[in-house]
Amino acid sequence: MIVGVGVILSFSGIGHAEKIRTAIPQANLNYLSIFVADARGFFRDEGLDNETVVISGPLSIAALLSGDVDYSGAGGSGMRAALKGAPIKGIMFQADKVTFLSRCRPEHQERRRS
Repeated sequence: MIVGVGVILSFSGIGHAEKIRTAIPQANLNYLSIFVADARGFFRDEGLDNETVVISGPLSIAALLSGDVDYSGAGGSGMRAALKGAPIKGIMFQADKVTFLSRCRPEHQERRRS
């Protein structure tokens, strides 16, 4: 009976929203979707009360690992941490291509032949 009431309250919007914290490394257009989702009530519609905090990529991953934030938008820092063994997973990327590239000195580049 109590479970049924909880389910009804969560779907009706009467219940309390789950508080989550999302860390992003910069407040710029790369993270516009988070602010739009918040403004349009998408988090609220899913029973979430989101707080977005702006902290650097490496610090946001440390905060994620310690439980101080629930989600991080620091993709590069997150990938580096995961490669070093951190127990984190990428669940969503906002672009289908990387938004950065790697450069190196010409003497370190492998010559490609046609």
